[in-house]
Amino acid sequence: MPSLVPRFVILEQGDTLQRLFRRYMDDIEVVSIQEVEQAIAELNHSPAQALIVNAPLFEQMPLPMAQLTSLPYGTPAVAYWVPGADEAAQRLGVVRYLVKPVTRRTLLSTLEELGEGIESVLLVDDKPEVLQLFARMLSSAPRNYRVLRATSGQQALGMLRERQPDVLMLDLIMPGVDGFQVLREKSQDPSIREIPVVVVSAKDPTGEPIVSDTLTVTRSGGLSARDLLACTQAISEVLAASVRSGDRGQQEKPAA
Repeated sequence: MPSLVPRFVILEQGDTLQRLFRRYMDDIEVVSIQEVEQAIAELNHSPAQALIVNAPLFEQMPLPMAQLTSLPYGTPAVAYWVPGADEAAQRLGVVRYLVKPVTRRTLLSTLEELGEGIESVLLVDDKPEVLQLFARMLSSAPRNYRVLRATSGQQALGMLRERQPDVLMLDLIMPGVDGFQVLREKSQDPSIREIPVVVVSAKDPTGEPIVSDTLTVTRSGGLSARDLLACTQAISEVLAASVRSGDRGQQEKPAA
């Protein structure tokens, strides 16, 4: 008789959370659902360890609180928010979030989505080879893009104000003034605020060690004192282990 593996039903509009589960958890069964009714039907059909919902808060979840507290078989509901590329773009106030490596097709289609008015493109990256690669991709496009380059955030801000490009393609992780600071300063300057931004970064919003700052749990019938203590102990042990692992990683990291 085959051994049973933990089974999780994941409710989310995209595929961010289910990819994380499959990447980091072994010997589990993941059922990905997009609609509330389907999730409840799935739990009725076959019990699961938990219903996992990708949402910042229970109040923002795609199903009423009454349904969360009366799931089939007393299944606990766990909510935390793991943003995908679309959510990261919305949070940063940019039109797209592209994760390196970026293909020529993706780069050009992203610019085409911005409309016919895009003629000049400001590329910002601290690595000259990346700038050269993207510039070569753009030069091979059917449109005759005018390509500007900046190797730092400070230089990018100056060129934004002076050259007024039609779109900014921005790396996030740079020494000195990084991409996050560029976005903050840009949003405060009326002369460049409306220039659309496409983030092109190796910083994957779904692959960073810290992807959520809140975890909420509810269960039909509530949680007893014994349940609360058991949950607290289990979560604290996991978090303590991750902190120790992170500390070891910092200590073993070679000097640059």
